[in-house]
This record gives sequence, C-alpha cells and structure tokens, in this order.
Amino acid sequence: MELTTEPILSEITHVGIRMNNIVPVFTSRSTDINPAADLDNVFISSVTSVMENPFSFVINVRPVNKEEADSIGWETKKELWNLISSDHVSISLPKENLLLLNDSDKEIYYV
Repeated sequence: MELTTEPILSEITHVGIRMNNIVPVFTSRSTDINPAADLDNVFISSVTSVMENPFSFVINVRPVNKEEADSIGWETKKELWNLISSDHVSISLPKENLLLLNDSDKEIYYV
C-alpha cells in the first residue's frame, strides 16, 4: 500500500494511524459527506470483521484483493456504521493523521 505524506525522514520505518482517525469515504450522492476528491490515501477495503462496542464499532479492514495483507482497525460511531455497513468500504488515511515511527518505537514523528 502506498501512502501520500509529507517528506519522510530516513529514520522512519513504519507508519501508523489511530483507529478513530480513519475517515470513511462516501461516493453516493445521498451520503456525500466526505467526497473522495478532497481526501488523501483513499482505499477500497474489504471488511474482515466487525466488533460491536457500547457506542461504536471496530471494523477490521484490508485493501481489497490483498488477502495476504494484515488488517487495520477502524473505530466509528454506531450511527455511521449502520448507515454505510457493507462488505467493502472506501476509507481515507489522512496524511495529517499519520504517525511516522522508527524501529526503536521511542519516537513518533507527527506530519
């Protein structure tokens, strides 16, 4: 998976994002809240599992047709997931929310 971000320092070895910083991308006119043209790092993802919490859902997703890829967790409000629930969802990993990490896990570089 290729991501768009600010210039990356040579020490960066991993990229992370907080589960609640992942943004759903809506393509139908009835739910045109986050048009894809305005977002970075948009991916069509397969839903691998859904876990219900009292006020949210945690949805594990991975890029579509990438069965060998690890899933990432995305936390969203119940109302939103009930609106867009599907086997495939488009998500954005906004570059301003990416965490740039190094091997030592001692430093996090914010973009």
